[in-house]
Amino acid sequence: MPARAENQPRPFLTSIQEASQFSELSGTVAYGRLAAFRQVIFVVDREKSSLFFVNTKLFRSHLDFLKRSRLFYGGTRSLTEGLSNPDRRFLFGVLMQRSTDQYSLEFIEDDPVTPELIEEVFRRVRASFFEPVFFRPRSVAQARSLYGREIKLLPEETTPDEEVEAETLVPGIAVGKLRVVRRGEDLGLGPEDVAYLDWGPDFVPNVAGMILGIRTSPLKHIVLLASSLGIPVLYLRSDEPIARLEGIEALLDVRLDGYSLRPATGDEKTKYSRKKRPRLLRPDADLEFGELTDLSKQRAVDAVRFGAKSANLGELAHARTKELRVPKGFTVPFRYFAEFLFENGLAYEVDEILKDESVQTDSKIRSARLAEVRKKIEDGKLNHALEELLKSKLKGYKGMGVFVRSSTNAEDLPGFTGAGIYTTVPNAIGEEAISFGIRKVWASVYNEGAFEAREAFGIAHDAVFMAVLVQQAMPARSAGVALTSNPRDPSEKNVVFIAAKRGLGTRVVRGDAIPEHILYRGDSDRVERLNPSRDEQMDALSGKGGIKSVAVVEEGNILNESMARQLGRTCLKIQQIFGGLPQDVEWLVADGKLYIVQSRPYVLKQK
Repeated sequence: MPARAENQPRPFLTSIQEASQFSELSGTVAYGRLAAFRQVIFVVDREKSSLFFVNTKLFRSHLDFLKRSRLFYGGTRSLTEGLSNPDRRFLFGVLMQRSTDQYSLEFIEDDPVTPELIEEVFRRVRASFFEPVFFRPRSVAQARSLYGREIKLLPEETTPDEEVEAETLVPGIAVGKLRVVRRGEDLGLGPEDVAYLDWGPDFVPNVAGMILGIRTSPLKHIVLLASSLGIPVLYLRSDEPIARLEGIEALLDVRLDGYSLRPATGDEKTKYSRKKRPRLLRPDADLEFGELTDLSKQRAVDAVRFGAKSANLGELAHARTKELRVPKGFTVPFRYFAEFLFENGLAYEVDEILKDESVQTDSKIRSARLAEVRKKIEDGKLNHALEELLKSKLKGYKGMGVFVRSSTNAEDLPGFTGAGIYTTVPNAIGEEAISFGIRKVWASVYNEGAFEAREAFGIAHDAVFMAVLVQQAMPARSAGVALTSNPRDPSEKNVVFIAAKRGLGTRVVRGDAIPEHILYRGDSDRVERLNPSRDEQMDALSGKGGIKSVAVVEEGNILNESMARQLGRTCLKIQQIFGGLPQDVEWLVADGKLYIVQSRPYVLKQK
């Protein structure tokens, strides 16, 4: 133990032998409105065979303790990247006091900790702690890895109500064969299936209903997209109800106040059966217009040239209000995507693939053929005219990183958002990287998730054209998503539901851990904090291009009261600009200023 003054608080203890020592080190953590527990974070240094119970009042996080205690001398990046290595030096956890004499040992939700590491930590902590300790998994993967092992789990009845057994993400009713797909397995799902997935997928499969085994934000892209497709989505902490019904026709009824999952009756199979719709919708696209156009010169009606994502941002940029800022950018219109496919000999090849019946019916063949198309597009060559136009336009972005973003004619349509199905290339630096980024975004028209979503909604694949938005990369201090609706109570009016994380917004839309959730009430100009962020990582711009994941070193609220109010008011203003329709808004804060980087209609389709 380091030397200290008599009244100076101890930075850590190597064992806790009585309740007063736990109180000396512990801080309070709130779990919503229903529970508040005292906790002590701990660090296991496997290299030195040491265990540190950290004074949680003095140190904001495990990383803060390691850096300030000089236990680790390398960079933060090298430390955090090593956390997924089973041979890592440091193990991070928390001891939570559940009742007077009951304590739980926990890891963060997305820690890929192995059963062997859990047992190692459990033995060390139990030998150095004065009360019995239970292990409490924070993810399905952590719980499943312990099957058959001698570790005492926290009794279910002591789990805080805020960490619910089930959560409604998209309400609705679905009937289909209950199919279980584990991480890494071939999906092979269809519109007559109700799917249980024990992970958070990157896209919405074409299914009747979906049950997730990992908790995620209601603002994750796949949840928003499922909502627009009318696919009910439920989070279930336990897969026990699934095992009883696997392989049979089941009814999934997801409600705002609960859910039911049971065998379907004959009448219900007829009433709720979800058949694949014919591909009838062929969205308009202007393939003649060829000017690379600044956002400030675009309006919403230009969606036929640039796609709704870009054109809607242009509408906001045109507004030029004090608190409605849009990072500068320009758009490569649809014309050049069509020219590229033709000039590289891909237009006919794509057409033949789309006509291939096996691509429609066999998920493995479909996945392989679409991957071939994407690779050929990424390896293709831009024509000389576009290269010269880009070179001229990029003079205004010299030394800047840019986000290369998708904007198609087949998203943000009435009843269909297309959220998250196409690719964004973040922080591309230099002409070569931006040129590749454009090809990468074009190729994402044939992403598997995009194909599945269009199949589900009934959009003709050969009628999809991709424009590319090139937009200044902003060094976001915080970012996220906001809805001008409350997904947990759609009847509420004049409200904004906000999801926020530190750094770039990529971890919010991917659904990596739970973000800070805030509800802004426009009628009273009031901010309600629903829950803090649980993410110990953040995405940031890399100086060499792309993004990097770094440790969060700040504690406390991500958005202060003033910025949360400004964001809420701005989102309600955006809703007015777009005719009062509820909006799904992506935002960021950089250098103390609020920026809007996307606004699309928020579609809630209940079945």
